[in-house]
Amino acid sequence: MKRLIVFVFGLLAALPVWGVVAVTAVEDLRVNGLVEPSCVEGTPVFSWRVTSNVLNTCQASWEITLTENGKKVFSCRDTGEDPFGIVLPYTFVPGARYGWTLKVTDNHRRTSKPVSSTFVMGPVRAATGPGQQPCPEYKCSFSCSDARINRMYAEMYCHWSADAVLAPWRQYRASRNLRQLEAGYPSMKDRADAYLARAERYLLPPQGQPYADDALTSRAMMDQCFFAHTLDIVAQAAALLGKTHESRYYADAARLARDAFINEYVTPNGLVSSDTQTAYALALHFDMLPENLREQAVRRLMSHIDRAEGRVVAGRSVTPYLFEELSRYGQGDLAFRLLQDGGAGDWLHRWIGGLRETEPGYHTFVVDPHPGGGLRWAETTCQSPYGPITVKWTAAADRLQSIFVEVPVGTIAVITCPDGSFRRVGSGTYSF
Repeated sequence: MKRLIVFVFGLLAALPVWGVVAVTAVEDLRVNGLVEPSCVEGTPVFSWRVTSNVLNTCQASWEITLTENGKKVFSCRDTGEDPFGIVLPYTFVPGARYGWTLKVTDNHRRTSKPVSSTFVMGPVRAATGPGQQPCPEYKCSFSCSDARINRMYAEMYCHWSADAVLAPWRQYRASRNLRQLEAGYPSMKDRADAYLARAERYLLPPQGQPYADDALTSRAMMDQCFFAHTLDIVAQAAALLGKTHESRYYADAARLARDAFINEYVTPNGLVSSDTQTAYALALHFDMLPENLREQAVRRLMSHIDRAEGRVVAGRSVTPYLFEELSRYGQGDLAFRLLQDGGAGDWLHRWIGGLRETEPGYHTFVVDPHPGGGLRWAETTCQSPYGPITVKWTAAADRLQSIFVEVPVGTIAVITCPDGSFRRVGSGTYSF
C-alpha cells in the first residue's frame, strides 16, 4: 500500500492543478534574435520559447510553415528538445516579406496552437568597386578598468577590418552569415590566387624590404606564414559554400606551402629563420611547425622575451598572435605583463573577457574570463545573430569575484563561475 501511495502521489505531482487543462504553448518568436524584424541580413535563424503548466514538459518536435509575400512557399518539420536556433533549407529573397507559423509537439504528445510572426529580408549589400567587397562591421566591443588597454583595442580593430581575407572570415565566424561569406569569397580567392601566382613550388620568393614595424624578421618568411594561413581560410570558406573541388585545391596548396616553409626556414633541431619573437609567434599561431618542434619554439619565444627584458618587439600586426600563443601554452600571466608594450586585439575578447564561440554565429559559446594585470573589471559584448551577448566581471587580487552573462534566445553557454565550477545554460541573464 505504501508503494502504491508514493506512486500515486508522484503521478499527481506531474499533473496540473485539479480542474486545469494541460496546455503547451510557444511564445517569444524571433528571427536573428529580433521580434518581427524589418530588415534581416544574412541567413534567418528562428528561435522561440516553449511554456507549459505541466511539470517535466519539453518540446519533442516542431513544424514551421513559411509564406512569401502572402503565398505559402515552404513547410518543414523536425524533432528536437530545444528551440536553439533553427536554420531552414530555403532560399530567401531579398526584399520579400515572410510570415512564419509555428507549432510544437511536446513529450506528452500534446500539440500547441499555431502562432505566427513576420519578418522582411534586407537587401544584399553591393560591392564597393570593381573586384572589391564591402568591409564588414565587426560588431563586438571590449572595455576594462585600464584606459590604455581600451585605446589599444580600438587601434587593433582598425587593422583587422582592412584585411581582404581575414575580415569576411571573421565576420562569418561571428555571424554565421553564409551569404556575406559568399559575397566576400571572390576577394578572398583573388588574394589566394595572387599568392599562388607568385610562388615557386609553393614557396614565395623574397619581395621588397622587411616590414617597417619589424625590420629584424625576414619578410619572405612572414609572407610564407600568411600565405599558408590564407590558403587554409579560403579552403574552409569554399567547403562551407559547397565548392568541394576548390576546397580540396586550396587545402592541398596550404599543406604544400607548409612543407615549403619547413624546408626553407626551419632547421632539423627547430630553429626558425630570423630567430625572433615574430618568427616564433607566426610559426606557432599558423601551425607551420610539426608537433615535435612546437614546445621548443615556445621555449625560444620565451627566451627572446627575456632577452628583450620582458618587452614585446614583434610588429603590431603580429602582436595579437604572440599573446594568443603565450596563453595557449600556459603563459597567460606573462601576456598580461606584456600588455603595456603592445595591443592584444582579439586576445582581449577571448582571454580577458573570456567570450569565445564554439560554433559559428555563437550558437554555442563559452564564457571563461582570466583576470590579471591588476584589472578590477572588464566587459565584452558581441552582436550575434541571436541577439547581443554580454559578459561583465569584477576581480580582486587577480581573482574572479563576480560574473554577469546575458545569453540570447537560441544559444547555449558554458560559464566558468568564480568558484571554478561550470554551468551549462540556455537563454537568460545569469549572475554568479
